[in-house]
Amino acid sequence: MRARSRWLGPSVVLPALSVLAAVAGIILVGACAAMGDRAEALFFRQQTAQSALADTIGRVETARPQLAERLYGAEDELHEACAPLREAGQRKIYHQTIGTDLEWEVVGALDTCETKTRQVEQLVQRTESGDDSAALPDLSVAGERDQTR
Repeated sequence: MRARSRWLGPSVVLPALSVLAAVAGIILVGACAAMGDRAEALFFRQQTAQSALADTIGRVETARPQLAERLYGAEDELHEACAPLREAGQRKIYHQTIGTDLEWEVVGALDTCETKTRQVEQLVQRTESGDDSAALPDLSVAGERDQTR
């Protein structure tokens, strides 16, 4: 009679699966922490960009109404692109629960929010430098993708 090999029995497989799950959990937690750091940094960056844009609108509104309208449009686009991030940021500030659905919305919005934030930063810089021709670019995400290709 031959003895059966039990090296892949439950006493080996279950602990191995536990270790694998723990490693996967550590990797996931690390990825989530990195994503959280990115989201937090972007939250403050877009808040700063939004504030600078509001200041710029206030300065040009009466003297250059067409430019102000375009800046208002950029503000709306930034507001829409970063809405999940702002919601999560506000909840974190006020120690409220951030649900899984909102976390996924934030992850989905990060790239678009970052793109819009960068565009608003550039728009404010151009407007403040007095470059009206450059102050009215297409702020669509697709427009930026086309420029980077």
